[in-house]
Amino acid sequence: MADVPAPGPVVDLTTVPKLNHIHIIPLTAPGPKSNYLDWVKAVCALISQIVEPVNLRFIRQHGSNAHSTWEALHKAHQNSTAGGRMYWLQKVVNAKMDGDDIDSLINELATSVEKLNALVEPGKPLTTDNIHAASLLKALPSDWVSCVSSLMNEPDVSAGKVVLALKAESLRRKNHLADVRMKA
Repeated sequence: MADVPAPGPVVDLTTVPKLNHIHIIPLTAPGPKSNYLDWVKAVCALISQIVEPVNLRFIRQHGSNAHSTWEALHKAHQNSTAGGRMYWLQKVVNAKMDGDDIDSLINELATSVEKLNALVEPGKPLTTDNIHAASLLKALPSDWVSCVSSLMNEPDVSAGKVVLALKAESLRRKNHLADVRMKA
């Protein structure tokens, strides 16, 4: 039997201020008075009404193609760098229930898993190496994070790269400490 995916978080769209000020043209059934052919334009108009002005640059060239407009927005806001994948993996692994609010935990995890899943592709699956690298980063004290932060902008970072960067930083710190002791 096929696995049925868990439902995502329920979002009350009436609480989104931007959606309270848009005008959606009702779609009429096909026939002599149908506005069906105008519907694609209506969808594009709706998307352009709810998109922040700074994001219009991503959709401007797609004109009245609603599908490519939506795909362009999706691609523009999908952080597929190693840092993005590790961030969402850490959010999933480190989630904790606050008090007795199980619904909040379930919704938070569903959102984080959805975001992580959006970054996992057939050619770029989530692996134990990704989990190892994310675990290494999570275990670091804050003063060590800077030595691996540049790696987070790369498309893929192996645990081996993280280990090499950490060993290089450890060696640098030991040499610096030895220099300080020699000068004292």
